[in-house]
Amino acid sequence: PTRVEKGSFLHAFKWLYLPQLYITQIFTYGFLIVFIFLLPELLIEKSMSPWFFQGGGHCLLISGGFLSLVGLSFQKSKQTIKKHTLSFFACTLVFLYLLIFTPSNTPAYVAVLLVLLGMSLYVLHILILTWGTLLIPQGSAIVSSILMGEHGVLHTFFLLF
Repeated sequence: PTRVEKGSFLHAFKWLYLPQLYITQIFTYGFLIVFIFLLPELLIEKSMSPWFFQGGGHCLLISGGFLSLVGLSFQKSKQTIKKHTLSFFACTLVFLYLLIFTPSNTPAYVAVLLVLLGMSLYVLHILILTWGTLLIPQGSAIVSSILMGEHGVLHTFFLLF
């Protein structure tokens, strides 16, 4: 990557990516909230055992998120953050499609899909935050506060309705 001097036109242009990342993060977080809310009904429709829809499915989803964050912490390359983010978005769509539209209802299959979906979904917030701080390294504190402020905004929005 080329070095962009502070105060140049290209430096100001990098700040234009932040609203896009912010909106992406709001939609991903909103999808996560909606999916967690609808997960028990989805598991009941798939005729899973009561353990799954009484909290076991959510536990599997969160454990997948934990595993992905631990695995991602060993990744040292900062050049591929955009590729990682886009691939995790694609994986989220594929795993969600497989979970909803696949006729297989075996508990092991659904458990593996929930862990994989958690691995691809929970890590997106961290990747978007990292992407924003890598875009503007000298302003990483303000970028982090802007991008992490979306949780409060979204919770306030849902409380109003």
